[in-house]
Amino acid sequence: WNNVVPLKHPYRDETVYIHISDKFVDPYQGRIYADIFSVDYSEPIDLHFFKEYISVGFDTYFSNPELLKAKDIKLFNYLEGKING
Repeated sequence: WNNVVPLKHPYRDETVYIHISDKFVDPYQGRIYADIFSVDYSEPIDLHFFKEYISVGFDTYFSNPELLKAKDIKLFNYLEGKING
């Protein structure tokens, strides 16, 4: 939770909270879908809160595969396997 920061939503007039990581191809990939005012900060962030992780990675797989490969080879390989069998 130490790397969670507010970010202006890219398309709406609202603030969202994101986890900052060098692994992400775009800051929005680290968006957290949770009520950050009521979560238990003594626990790790539940992976289910990262709903943009796959979607942003999927978009990047097609728009800039080399970036995805460089930033997150595991996600690249996962998508490669799902898409190409």
